[in-house]
Amino acid sequence: MAINAYTGLMGSGKTYEVVLSVILPAIKSGRDVVTNIRGLQYELICAHLKEPNAGCEFGKIRVVNNEHVQGDDFFPAYNDTLQKFEYTDKTVVQPGNLVAIDEAWRPWGTDSKCIKAHMSFFREHRQCVDAKGTSCDLVVITQDIGDIHRLLKAVIEMSLRFTKLKTLGLSKRYRIEIYEGARLYKTKLTNWSTRNYDKAIFPLYKSYASDSGAGIEKVIDGRQNIFKSGMFVVPVVLAVLFLGGGIWGMTRFFSGAGLEEKPLVASVENNSGAPGAPGAVGQSSPAASKPASPSMSQSSASVVSASIAGTVRIGSDDWVVLATADGLRMVSPSLVYSRGVSAITKDDLKAVPSYLMNP
Repeated sequence: MAINAYTGLMGSGKTYEVVLSVILPAIKSGRDVVTNIRGLQYELICAHLKEPNAGCEFGKIRVVNNEHVQGDDFFPAYNDTLQKFEYTDKTVVQPGNLVAIDEAWRPWGTDSKCIKAHMSFFREHRQCVDAKGTSCDLVVITQDIGDIHRLLKAVIEMSLRFTKLKTLGLSKRYRIEIYEGARLYKTKLTNWSTRNYDKAIFPLYKSYASDSGAGIEKVIDGRQNIFKSGMFVVPVVLAVLFLGGGIWGMTRFFSGAGLEEKPLVASVENNSGAPGAPGAVGQSSPAASKPASPSMSQSSASVVSASIAGTVRIGSDDWVVLATADGLRMVSPSLVYSRGVSAITKDDLKAVPSYLMNP
């Protein structure tokens, strides 16, 4: 199988993910695991898994240190003559084992002295198979993949980068980015996801290198949380204000609120009983084109609701008869104008000058 790399800063979830997604499934399937991850609790792991896969027994865990990893007998040796891997009881990694090395920059860093001795296994580990035909697998765990020797990076098939979500205030979630090969470029990104930590996994291993137990990581500067930053709070407040103002304005627009109410003008019907009314209204049309005298508008002493009762001729003068609540009044035709067969007052459409109302 391929060689995979798990990278990310401390506490980003890389070791947790190796335990959850790599070591536990391997033990459940009956594979032995060789690792330098500290504090793996085999009894708790078996209790967590409950039972192995059908027809299998739980795989074993062999914990090693960095000196073991750098030793000549850590990996099986490849025999060029026989063209196969040879191993003895002293060989740490047996055919079919899963190998998970944490802080891999220590044995296989850029200045590694054992890298050439291990290159045969890195290049041809698929030929190191057990009786069931299962080949060895290698998982490399490091904070920065750039710290790994180029000879090992060249054979890494998949890299998983883990990121803390502290900037979002999500201490119980982490982000996984999956890249093809060892180059963490955007063009090599094949998939990404976010996951929650499962509290049931933490007792199965020790995530911090501390003999006294798991360490607690404190946030030393709250500004790394963008939700506590002014760059986030101010735009959010402004967005809420603009949104509220927009909703308020749209509501007023569609409901018609705030529009100035204009006074209604009583429709006036021509009194057909008044003698000569239609003719009088028609005759008053030319006079209606004349604007009302400013002095008349300014001298209006009262506002009266009036209707046209008809017209009357006195001597050579024509008068329009208005019917008001106080009785009949006569006004000059210049104060009314025609709308077909009806007419209404012209002075503000409802005002009757007081000097004409009381002749």
